Amino acid sequence: MYIPLSGAILAIAFPAPSFATSPKFGYDPNTPISPISWPGLDLGEGVINMCGGSKQSGINIPRGSCDHSAANYIFAAGSCELDDIKFEINDHSITANYKEDSDCIKPRMMIPDVTGIEKPFDALQFHIHTGTDHAIDGKYYGADMHLVHKEVGGDRLAVLGFFLEPTSPSGIGKFSDLLTEWEAVAAETLTTCVNEAVAAGDGDNTALLSGGGRRYLDEAVAAKEEQKTRKLPRSFNPYGLIPGGSSTYFYDGSLTTPPCTEIVWWNLIDRPVSLSIREFLRLTNLILDYVDPTTCKTATVAAPSGFTGRTVQKINNRKITHLCPSGFQDPFIEFAERQQGNANGNGNGNPDETFSDRFTSSSSIASAVIGVFSALVTTAALFV
Repeated sequence: MYIPLSGAILAIAFPAPSFATSPKFGYDPNTPISPISWPGLDLGEGVINMCGGSKQSGINIPRGSCDHSAANYIFAAGSCELDDIKFEINDHSITANYKEDSDCIKPRMMIPDVTGIEKPFDALQFHIHTGTDHAIDGKYYGADMHLVHKEVGGDRLAVLGFFLEPTSPSGIGKFSDLLTEWEAVAAETLTTCVNEAVAAGDGDNTALLSGGGRRYLDEAVAAKEEQKTRKLPRSFNPYGLIPGGSSTYFYDGSLTTPPCTEIVWWNLIDRPVSLSIREFLRLTNLILDYVDPTTCKTATVAAPSGFTGRTVQKINNRKITHLCPSGFQDPFIEFAERQQGNANGNGNGNPDETFSDRFTSSSSIASAVIGVFSALVTTAALFV
């Protein structure tokens, strides 16, 4: 039976965190809600737990020879700005949801036909957690960023996954603007909790500020003030994070948190996004020092190591398609400039028009599908 993902299936796929009750799942192996126990968890009435299924994610991906060209991925940045995104923090990740009531055009991804899934997917949200759900040849990374898309006119999800590593001497300057948005959320929670504690006579509020809360409270408050007054570019192109020369691994899998619904086409970028150490610390502070806005206590469900990634799952004979760069990039730089213009608003940022233009002739197809993957891979295009 067809059920729109925006309704029942979406609620099952992304259950709302319950801040006022005990967490439904966690990552500490010494607790009864650790990943190894997820298949047996009771997730509540009407929620189907698929964590013991045969197509679970993440997995340990073996490196291999290229099957197809990654140039056939098509990305349209859309017209959404940071104000069209709702930033939130929970006990295991930081999340950013494209607002349903916004009239901006969401980022759109077309998966290559060589996968058998030549369909457009519109962005729903992105989130980051510490550690990684996937590994490549047994190698894990510092953090994951998952850009979650919904199939246009269908029920499936497609996730574009990035690994994050603190290996850059300078980082991605504009990535800090995303962190500032999350820090503003943390600042609001922390200042409210501190004010309530002071009003109740608990001036020190040591329970709230233990675990690192004090370490970034002042900085988060300053970030919130900066957010109000700055006049920086507010457009955000998530596909600008893709590092140049990246390969992509495609396979059929699931969500990586309960209920682990098996409705996801995974598209994993193999080259990690390089952050500065400072950026990475800000990211981990937000997750590991998370304060529950209801109880005003630190409430992360991370493992003692700080890991909020799932244990890798069995591949179970699933096909993993390896898509590599084509190398035929230089003749199509004009397309990248046109796409940047769309993201800036110069071309209205209409992904429907962009897709229509690309598929009207064989020459436009060649120009688009060969050039677009490399055209949008520079981190300089993150904010365009």
